[in-house]
Amino acid sequence: MNRRGFLKQSVGSMPVGLIGMSCRSLEASNSKASGGNGVDLASDSGQAQDTLKPYTHASLELSDDFDGPALGPQWRVVGINTRIPAAWDVSWNQGRESTAAKVHLRDSRLLLTGRNDRTCGICIYGVYGGRTRVEAPWAMEAVMELPEINYANTPLRSGITMRVSNERNWGAYVELGRVCGSGIDKSFLFHEGSYLEGWTGRPEIESAKRVHLRIESADNSRRAIRVGMKLQTKDNWTWSPILKLSQSILWFDNLQLMNFDVRHHGLEPKVTAPPPLFSLFEDSEVRGDGVEPSGEEVTIAFDLARFEGKVFSRQQGIGYIHSDVPEIEVQSAKGDRYEALVPDTFDVEERARLGVHALTSLTDPQSDYEIYWFGDFNRRPPVLLHDLNDWVQPKFMESLPLLRMVSGSQENRHVDQRWSEVLLQMQGSDGLVYFPNVGRPWAWSGIWEAVGNREEHLLSAGMCARLLGAMTIYAFRDQNPKWREASDKLAAGLKRIVVDKGSYGYIPLRGFGPNAQVSNDDPPPEPGSQYAFLAAWVIIGLVQYQRATESPLALELAGKLVNYLKDHAGCYEPDGTWIGFPHFHCHTHGIQAMLEYGLLTNSRDLMQFCIQSYEHGKTRGNDLVGFFPEFYRDPNYPSVEICEVADMVAVSSKLALSGAHDAWEDLDRWARNHFAEGQNTYADWIYDHAARYSREDHWTLNESTEDVAERSIGAFGGWLTGSDFFEGRMGPFMHCCTGNATRAIYYLWESILKDEGDRVKINLLLNRTSPSLDMDSYIPFEGRVEMKMKQPRRLSIRIPAWTDRKKVMCRVNDQPRQFAWNEGYIDVGWANSGQRVSVEFPIQVRPIETVMGGKSYGLRIKGNEVVNIQPDGKICPIYQRDHYWHGPVRYKKVTRFCPQETINW
Repeated sequence: MNRRGFLKQSVGSMPVGLIGMSCRSLEASNSKASGGNGVDLASDSGQAQDTLKPYTHASLELSDDFDGPALGPQWRVVGINTRIPAAWDVSWNQGRESTAAKVHLRDSRLLLTGRNDRTCGICIYGVYGGRTRVEAPWAMEAVMELPEINYANTPLRSGITMRVSNERNWGAYVELGRVCGSGIDKSFLFHEGSYLEGWTGRPEIESAKRVHLRIESADNSRRAIRVGMKLQTKDNWTWSPILKLSQSILWFDNLQLMNFDVRHHGLEPKVTAPPPLFSLFEDSEVRGDGVEPSGEEVTIAFDLARFEGKVFSRQQGIGYIHSDVPEIEVQSAKGDRYEALVPDTFDVEERARLGVHALTSLTDPQSDYEIYWFGDFNRRPPVLLHDLNDWVQPKFMESLPLLRMVSGSQENRHVDQRWSEVLLQMQGSDGLVYFPNVGRPWAWSGIWEAVGNREEHLLSAGMCARLLGAMTIYAFRDQNPKWREASDKLAAGLKRIVVDKGSYGYIPLRGFGPNAQVSNDDPPPEPGSQYAFLAAWVIIGLVQYQRATESPLALELAGKLVNYLKDHAGCYEPDGTWIGFPHFHCHTHGIQAMLEYGLLTNSRDLMQFCIQSYEHGKTRGNDLVGFFPEFYRDPNYPSVEICEVADMVAVSSKLALSGAHDAWEDLDRWARNHFAEGQNTYADWIYDHAARYSREDHWTLNESTEDVAERSIGAFGGWLTGSDFFEGRMGPFMHCCTGNATRAIYYLWESILKDEGDRVKINLLLNRTSPSLDMDSYIPFEGRVEMKMKQPRRLSIRIPAWTDRKKVMCRVNDQPRQFAWNEGYIDVGWANSGQRVSVEFPIQVRPIETVMGGKSYGLRIKGNEVVNIQPDGKICPIYQRDHYWHGPVRYKKVTRFCPQETINW
């Protein structure tokens, strides 16, 4: 079915209209609560009430009838059972059964059947883009029918549930329904850890087999809710007291119709979730083991489910802190372009070109090319979507000009132009950069416990620092004094939000409103928390800016933050061992920050600390291929967030280039393997995966379904396993990873070789251009690399550790050339313009057994490159490289780009 077939649009702002379902061809209509009786959504005869008042903002409606042959696209079925897949997506014409649960449409009702034991639960999720930003008024309503069973020995819990959350990592369940067991049959209300039971005070409702359920907003505060129950549509609602949640509701994450056994949770561990049902009852005789599941099948029926509420409008323009668009001229990368036939091996320049495509294509032209943070391919069709995490866009803004320097790509240059204008429009008079909320309703209203005008403009210190780096690159790119002026103001602004404690300093809050002030009494982030690591973002931006400007302010401020991160934040032991929040990326990003400062100041003690912490990090994953898990404390954690791999690429490249630590082999292994495989290079698999879903999913105004697979080429994955690009649970893209990994492409490219006066030092045997030479690498097809000289240079070439040194040969224009070994490099001597220098050595395939994410794999490694892995991945298998293992050399025609200028980054 065409997804647009579900939409009925009119002029105005957009309401959710999420779930509108009835048992008998109900003409769905949005409605507004009136007086104390709430809203009747359907009558027992299946007809809408004439007295319903439409929402004045109604303009979008999604509806489906339970009397159809298939379940509507806005439903997702979840079996809470170890024997049932975590998420079902099947054709509903015949239903789907397991040993424990089944779902059917029958007699204009939705039937949820589960075996009443401790392993079974079945619920249907109503989803709206996975997460829906809502505004009051909103309501969810359902009509539920319970079976005729012996409640004395069949305890169960059934009803409707809303999972609500906000941008502060708070979430809670609001649940309304019936609980039964040991002769008890009561209504219950669960909200944020508290239960009310038998709250209606009306026995006829408490024992009814058919009941209307409703959860709704009680006012416009975003915190107040109430619930209601009644027997028939014509009845007045019996309302609960108004309930105040501890925090404001910003989103609905899912809506559920449920049939759970008495003890089953099936809820997320970090969310305040209902306890096992036996603890509900006041009667002591039914507490504890007095309530036992019977094991019999129980069917709960729903013949109406509906949600309605207001979401956002895309018609409002974005409200930047400065409305005037500045005049700025973005310069193109300058260099030479020429066609070449090169070995079809890992090519960093080509990967940079793909990165430019992803960075500029994963954007929204209607919102000034704001990025779509998330790519969800567990839907048909796949979607890109906005949410509050779009704030990672500064990563894209920093990486894009770097990749244009490497690749010379001119694709979508209009994005660079608008991003440059927007960056200056977001800079306040205090020098800091503020993200707008107006016109970006998926964004961050109220986030970060901001100071000042918290509803319209907010900043994150970490993102400000990333933008300080971007401004520094823009100044180099455009040679425009506006960027130097803007970066000077931003650096000074950052100093004003750091609490100075003498030898160290910290940022007390994660975000601020315009002209925010800090006091020396402001406490630091909780030691060891993820927020303590935010100092790393600021350090890196300050160091990047200081290298370009020699700013004493930036040097001093970065030093104070380094001392905080190293010694006061509760993130590292004195020997560099990791402690605190167990996210791999937090620690590696912190190492990079401290290393950047240590290299800048030539602090040997700090560099040694970073080396020790880096070596500790290698033990927390599989350092053979670069499988570094998102959360490192669990040795069986199944997936990699490419941010971690990108960080390790960045740190190893900086350690190796500086000579502080010999990390070349680490860098070569990780770059050729999980880093390379972490970049999506083709589109077909995305459509193949989406085609596995029988339903066509709905879409929302914060989503895009246009050419999603093609736009995602060049992006980096967020949940790789040992052999699959996509773990399958969610994603596969969270584009914080794309922003981080594309910057690492530049670090990798920068590391391949260095022009040092009359000498070129070649560190990694990868395809590369430079003003002095072009390098063609045949590895892993063959143990061979060729340099085509453009200018006379002396050559030093690092030979990989896996080679047999006795069998290394060098030729210049096919004539043998003697060389000397120098700490892993061969000194070839002078090579003149036009000469071809070739270095050859044997390359073998070796079998290796290893473990990644708690799973055993058999690898075939040729040189440093995995050429085969078993078992294969199931969704988008990676390491499909048999052509490297068995085949002859492949070649490809490329347009090479040799930049005139690059930046030390």
